[in-house]
Parts: sequence; C-alpha cells; structure tokens
Amino acid sequence: MGHLVEELRVPLVYLKYKKSDAPLALSIQRTIAEPSAVLEPRACASPIRFARVLGIDFGELDAIRDHADGRLYVFDANNTPCVRLAGVSAADRRPTVEKLAEAFDRAFLRRQ
Repeated sequence: MGHLVEELRVPLVYLKYKKSDAPLALSIQRTIAEPSAVLEPRACASPIRFARVLGIDFGELDAIRDHADGRLYVFDANNTPCVRLAGVSAADRRPTVEKLAEAFDRAFLRRQ
C-alpha cells in the first residue's frame, strides 16, 4: 500500500491503514478480513495465547506487522472490545457485528 502503515485489530481483523509519517494518527482507510485471509495459522493462534496470558476473555488486540520478517507485534490490549466502524463500508458493517455477536454467544452463552 505504498507509504502506508498497516495496523491490525484482532480477533476479527480490521486492517487499518495510516500514513507512514503519522502512524499514531487516525486511520485513512479500513477494511475487514477473516484472520485466515491475512495471517498464517501460527500468527492466528499467537494473539489468542497472548490474550489468555493477560486474562482477557473477550477483547481486542492492536498489532502491527513487520513486513520484513512477517512478525506480529501487539502494542495494545483492550479487555472491552470497541467496534468502531468509521471508514468501514456499509456492506461490511452488519456482517461484522453479526460475527462479533456470534463469537460472544459461542464463548459465553452456549458454553459447548
């Protein structure tokens, strides 16, 4: 993506793009992807293990990826997810909220 920095918010991956000269500024573009579409299987499991170590049952992790070696770096852990859909297309909003609701239901209400 040229001179943009890619930030990932997991478990449902929000790909947030920021100008490389202002990586702490608000995102200029956001898309939503399934973790398996943008992360290798090992990288998909790492944030889950990280959250468990911190005692986060339901939350979000903000991470960036080093494109040189592919490593994922978590820089923020949130024990209360915040679904900010600014910059996400209207077509992606409803499916995103439904996926988050299904994950919460599976994890905390059905207890299978």
